[in-house]
Amino acid sequence: MFDRYTMEARRVIFFGRAEASTASTGSIEAEHLLLGLLSEDREIARRFFGSSEAASVIRPKVAERFKGGPVIPTHGDVPLSEAARQVLENAAAEAEQLKDFHIAPAHLLLALLRDKESLAAEILNEHGVTEDQVRQYLLAQPAPKGTIEPSMDAAMIQMISGFWISRAIYTAATLGVADLLKDGSPKSAADLAAATRSHPEFLYRMLRALSSVGIFHELEGQRFAITPLAETLVTDRQGSLRYFAMTELGQEHFSAWEEFPYSIRTGGLAFTEKFKQPVWAYYAAHPEHAEVFNRSMTNLTGWATQAVLMAYDFSPFRRIVDVGGGEGSFLAAMLGASPDARGVLFDAAAVIAATTRLRDAGVEARSEQTAGNFFESVPSGGDMYTLKMILHDWTDEESLTILRNIRKAIVPGGKVIIIEAVLGPGPDAPFKNFLDLNMMVMTGGRERTEPEFRSLLEKSGFRFSRVIPTGSPMSLVEGLAE
Repeated sequence: MFDRYTMEARRVIFFGRAEASTASTGSIEAEHLLLGLLSEDREIARRFFGSSEAASVIRPKVAERFKGGPVIPTHGDVPLSEAARQVLENAAAEAEQLKDFHIAPAHLLLALLRDKESLAAEILNEHGVTEDQVRQYLLAQPAPKGTIEPSMDAAMIQMISGFWISRAIYTAATLGVADLLKDGSPKSAADLAAATRSHPEFLYRMLRALSSVGIFHELEGQRFAITPLAETLVTDRQGSLRYFAMTELGQEHFSAWEEFPYSIRTGGLAFTEKFKQPVWAYYAAHPEHAEVFNRSMTNLTGWATQAVLMAYDFSPFRRIVDVGGGEGSFLAAMLGASPDARGVLFDAAAVIAATTRLRDAGVEARSEQTAGNFFESVPSGGDMYTLKMILHDWTDEESLTILRNIRKAIVPGGKVIIIEAVLGPGPDAPFKNFLDLNMMVMTGGRERTEPEFRSLLEKSGFRFSRVIPTGSPMSLVEGLAE
């Protein structure tokens, strides 16, 4: 069915996915398709709603409709609800009935009107949009000329050119454009250029391109407003992805990927081939890059922490040791959820010396900070040891060394929790599989399957217990010290 969608209709579905991924719902609903339609097709927005900014007007009503539902991650594919699936099937049927060879945004509008039980249809009716009006609009459109570009070619072109979007996101994140728009007031490209010391015309062209994929919203007069996707790049937003965009799409990460073919040909490490030293030595020599990387990891902690705390109860434990705990955000969250527990933040001396996270969270009195090297030893006496996104940095042998050191230190009956992406089928599979390639490029580590985690735990003296999924790409792999 999707082979016959015009590029505009495909973008409607893309925008619908973006709307759903920032809302409290587990799937793309008919209402998200309506928002996507009004964001993509300004002609329809103006004709039937009287305003090119109709999406921003009705977004609060849609947000209220899904308030309080389960939060889903803001990446990857979002499943279609049955209602949204029916809308797409009805759009195809409308196109067929009108003897049209392609499915355009107006067919989607007609199908949304027929979804009588949805809020989308209610909104359309409130604005006086009727099936007959839309059908007459469709019939009045000039007949399409030529044929549609083969869908597989279009899909491949989109994948090949994906780095264009990535580098534009990196530049927008580096300039802090989302911060300048976070108050909700649209600003002109000229004003944004002045604030970021950028070239006005070139900045406008970049923002126009990013608006076409749902990042920022272009208004008349070369003005731009923030969108739900762009809000993820706001610096002080909880779980902000600004520094993640900067570290992954620029600086050392982007350059290291230039040597990805070297890794595939030789089995060698792309980062070392590019920079002639391992990544951790590079960060030690370039503290300004290390700072961006550390902030990105802290932001990712915020992205996954709430999902982890909802999936696992840390309150029964009395001494929680966060191994490789970085700046301490995750340990602070665990202690916040476990009022009777004490915690140990364990990491390299330079990381420990720089952090104030435990103090800022008000749990410093129940915690201690210990510097060291987890390849040599870890603090002893804990009944819970956590490894959040640590083992994927290392080979199997190196990971076994870390786990064996924890096995020596843990009290009898204690548990170890490995928080990582577990490879396997599902909507997050593309993200996890390409994260695995990123580890191949950067550190020589890897993401692992459940059997591979089981093997690591058993070889290091733990009993594999279970894998617990969360509302994020991360899962919890639990091992028992029997």
